[in-house]
This record gives sequence, structure tokens and C-alpha cells, in this order.
Amino acid sequence: PAADDVRSARGDLVYERHVMWLRYLGAARIGVLSFLAVGAALMDLDRGQDVLLGFYSAGFATCIWYLYELQRASRIGAAQAWIQVLVDFAVVAVTVGYTQGGASFFTFMFVVVVLEAGLLLGLSQGFVLATMAAGFMALQLVLPVTSLDGRARFELVYSLLVQSLAFYLTAFI
Repeated sequence: PAADDVRSARGDLVYERHVMWLRYLGAARIGVLSFLAVGAALMDLDRGQDVLLGFYSAGFATCIWYLYELQRASRIGAAQAWIQVLVDFAVVAVTVGYTQGGASFFTFMFVVVVLEAGLLLGLSQGFVLATMAAGFMALQLVLPVTSLDGRARFELVYSLLVQSLAFYLTAFI
């Protein structure tokens, strides 16, 4: 499918033969958002449910907009792709922030966002999102939600290094 796409003069992604892999990407995005929403709903959160609901609603709305535009025009504009990726990044960041920060089991979802950025926007933009994800995770160490002892902090630093490596390696895909 990668051979079927070209950039138009405006920078839009144009798919000459078919748009199925973009539709699969849109469907997968809805699945990922559903996974995040259900996972967060099953957690016993002290706060943030209303904030998470707002971000998940925005995420679902941009997914529907993406699929609508893809069906209507068989193309996705660069601006729309950036909006989609940034909304997805924000949804994952807010979910991680409200579900134990750096210790959250949702941190691996940043890999999905980096992969999405690489597929929709290109290699260098994938690295931009990998850097954003690594920076966000580093902030989770500086601004922890809970107090951490020395061993727990070491484990989170090690986890940050491994995750950052995964983010950047994913950007190569």
C-alpha cells in the first residue's frame, strides 16, 4: 500500500488505488480508544473521570471525522492528520496522567501514537511524536502523582529509558 500513496501539491495524502489501509487505521483507532475508555472505567479513579470522558469524546469525534473525510474525498489532509495524531497523543497523555502517571499500564499506548504519526505523517514526524512521548514520560518522573521511594523511582527511570527506546525504534517503522 505504501507505493500507492503520493503527496499532492497541497501536501494532502492521496491514495490512487484504494484507501483500505487508511480505513483499517481508522477502525483500529476506534478500537484503541475503546480499550482506553473501558480500561480507565474499570479502574477505581479518585478523580478525573469527567476530564477523561471529555478527551475520549474528542478522540471518538476526530475518528469519525477522519473516516467521514476518507469516505468523502479518498484523501486525508496534512492538517487533519496532524489534528488526529495530536488528539490521540492528548488522549493517551491524559489517560496516563490520571492512571498513576509513569507507573500506569497505559504508557505503552504512546507506541501506538508514534506508529500512527509515522504512518500518516512520515518518519521525521514520527520522531517528533516519539520525543513528545519521551518528554511527557520524563515529566511523570519529575511530577509524580504518588510519593515514591528510591527503588520505585529507579524502576520508573529504567522503565522510562526502555519506553523511550521503544518510542524511537517505533518511529523508524
